[in-house]
Amino acid sequence: MVYSASVLAGTGDPGFLNGEGNIATFKAPTGITADESGNIFVSDTGNNALRKISLDGHVTTFAGKGGPGSEDGAGVSASFNSPHGIAFGTDGDVLVADSNNRKIREIDLQGVVTTLVGNDLDNISEESALNSSFKYPYGITVSRSGTVYVSDLYDNSISALSKDGTVKTIVGGESSSGTFKNLTGLAISSDDILFFADSENNVIRSISISCPAGYYRGDSFDKCNICSAGTYSNEGRVLLTR
Repeated sequence: MVYSASVLAGTGDPGFLNGEGNIATFKAPTGITADESGNIFVSDTGNNALRKISLDGHVTTFAGKGGPGSEDGAGVSASFNSPHGIAFGTDGDVLVADSNNRKIREIDLQGVVTTLVGNDLDNISEESALNSSFKYPYGITVSRSGTVYVSDLYDNSISALSKDGTVKTIVGGESSSGTFKNLTGLAISSDDILFFADSENNVIRSISISCPAGYYRGDSFDKCNICSAGTYSNEGRVLLTR
């Protein structure tokens, strides 16, 4: 079956105008996601803002003042610098990869923007969330248990942020010896397979983030621990499948 595409919002000309879909403008939008009600949220990368398209097609600025920056704050008083990937957390908050700021930002249900992970340092480190760092976070997705997965375009890696604030590189990085080249989009299936786009290698790869029955994921993301009580979580050992 062949489906036809229609324009939901935007005129085709770059700009930063809110309003009805047929008059609103964007500038190089990239990331997109939707909430359970059907509202659409867009990373408007060229405008350094997050836009919302409501069910009636009306476009508003959800967060970001338009100019580049890294200020936290409420809605349009906050600022971003080249936001890309966008996803919903399990608590309903919006998460966005703020690429040029090397941070993951979080927007709560009241529209308040805070920094969830990362700092301004141009290096990779695995520490607590605000002390960890990225080179260029790009894609983002969230598992059913609330673990946040982030692809780093320039580090050729994927990191996992657990709910306790621990950050761990689970794929690629300096130890990958050039296996991956520019990791971008991420998605997780219902059976806990993490798919990611290995852009310059022109392939889509997948890894399992599940532990088998009788095992659970401990503090380390790269192994499953046997569970003497017979219960286990649904995430753990990371296995590259293709």
